[in-house]
Amino acid sequence: MSAMKTVTKLNKSVEFPRDTSKTVNTITRSELYNILKGFKGKKIDEKFTLLEDRLAQLTSCPKLPLWPSQKPGRPVKQFHELSERSKRRRTKELRAHVPVEELTFAACVSQSTSGNKVSSKMIKEITSTPTKAKKFRRIISSEKDHDKMKYTPQEALSLFVEETHFNVELQALLDHTALRLVQYLKEVLDTLANTEKQNLILISKWGCDGSHQTPFKQKFENVTDDDSNIFMSSIVPVRLIVSVDGQTTKTIWQNPVPSSVRFCRPIRARFLHETKDVTKEEIEHIRNQAKNLKGTEDSEKLIKISHSILLTMVDGKVCNAAMDTASTMRCYI
Repeated sequence: MSAMKTVTKLNKSVEFPRDTSKTVNTITRSELYNILKGFKGKKIDEKFTLLEDRLAQLTSCPKLPLWPSQKPGRPVKQFHELSERSKRRRTKELRAHVPVEELTFAACVSQSTSGNKVSSKMIKEITSTPTKAKKFRRIISSEKDHDKMKYTPQEALSLFVEETHFNVELQALLDHTALRLVQYLKEVLDTLANTEKQNLILISKWGCDGSHQTPFKQKFENVTDDDSNIFMSSIVPVRLIVSVDGQTTKTIWQNPVPSSVRFCRPIRARFLHETKDVTKEEIEHIRNQAKNLKGTEDSEKLIKISHSILLTMVDGKVCNAAMDTASTMRCYI
């Protein structure tokens, strides 16, 4: 009975949407006959199946290409790229439906499986008791306060300046001078070879001298102290060279005004009258520090600067004291 109904339907003209240029497509009985004539099957069920498939092909809509779906708006960021407010917004639903104990346990296990054993133990230890987190925070805060010691300007100045003298370590002073030159000559130093960068020498001259000045009316704590005389030693950078196997190959920088106070750096100053003993003690003080001088390296360990200091800023009085020459009429050489 169903077969007869199907034949009846096929005998009628069937209209199918097929093309946008035509409103309908008409299929006649002769076209259906030709379809069955080319079919080799003999069973009636096979022929009806063929017709049904043919009708399904004619009535099917054309497949459209699949375009990648992109949501409008900003691209989604990773969680670590979000701000604190955006992180709270994204985890709002998670925090609303999952209890705190489960979140803490999941964080502890996640840290452990990712290799952060210490973080996992810290989370477990802090959440073990309600008061344990306060103890940890108190300890961390006390350590931060201990590391950061704040000084007033007077206290900071008193670290190396006292009422009657001041003193700067020679090594620290030369390191600071060398690093400032490296910063100033960066473009020039970048053109050097690696072996040349490791064989730089900063030649400096130093000396000491005393002078008389008008006393200030400021009172000292010790009534015997006096500022009418001052004795000071200082150092001046003269030249930065490249020296390989004891041979000077290049001059990187040279002081344009070696006799000016522009590059002069004080080492030590005292309110003392210049005498032979004071001069000899000052020379010995600087020479002892010069024996233990080490090279200066930049932060990347690419540049190394050795130091060579020469006692050349002297007058006749200092030379006589250094060479133990009692009379100024005698040659101190």
